Amino acid sequence: MSRDGAARFDAFPLGLTDASLTPDVGFAQSPFYASIDLAVHGGALLSWRDGDARTTDHTGFAASASGAARTLRFDAATATRIGLDRLTRERSTLTIERAGRSLSAPVTCEEDLRFASPRDYLLNLLPREAP
Repeated sequence: MSRDGAARFDAFPLGLTDASLTPDVGFAQSPFYASIDLAVHGGALLSWRDGDARTTDHTGFAASASGAARTLRFDAATATRIGLDRLTRERSTLTIERAGRSLSAPVTCEEDLRFASPRDYLLNLLPREAP
């Protein structure tokens, strides 16, 4: 996302889905968002400075979908740490919000939908025992 050609805001969510898992808990239609990487380049946006980059995993936000809109709402601790309350992408517009202020701009999206199991992703987070 860019505003007036100055700063660019990058958001890279990792979405996982697996239509073959049973019972279907909804990830066949809407991805399980495992994490999101955020970065600002070329200027400041809201509370972000040029070069800021932050990452949070699925425990720091709730993902929802309504029509063409995909929204990530960050919990209070995560919002304080990353400087965003909510991020919404609807069609070709990205909106970021923080403390009652919002910024919307056209977005160029590339989606890399990985057909991998949310179960496998979550198991990968657990420590592995030594043989």
